[in-house]
Amino acid sequence: MMHEHALPLTFCNPSAFAFDSETAIALLADVHIRKAIERGDFDDLPGSGKPLDLSDAHDPDWWLKSFMKREGLAFLPPSIELRKDDAALDEQLDQLSNAKAVRHEIA
Repeated sequence: MMHEHALPLTFCNPSAFAFDSETAIALLADVHIRKAIERGDFDDLPGSGKPLDLSDAHDPDWWLKSFMKREGLAFLPPSIELRKDDAALDEQLDQLSNAKAVRHEIA
């Protein structure tokens, strides 16, 4: 039985959690952004509905990316590179005629 003046029961007490300052700032910013969206502050902004210009001008690795694109280079994640190397080595070793040749190739 709830009295008229009693506070509603909540799942958890928000003040029971400790936040570091970075998390608190992020949560506060999120609240302000959500309120601005509800008010319509972000409606009809210039460029709305148009793709973003994500040029490489501000990318610190722009030169590496352009070099790789220009030279047709592609790098695989190490795990996939190891699998490819292992498969190539297995194929190469299968072509050898005896155990001595295999040991020599591995060495």
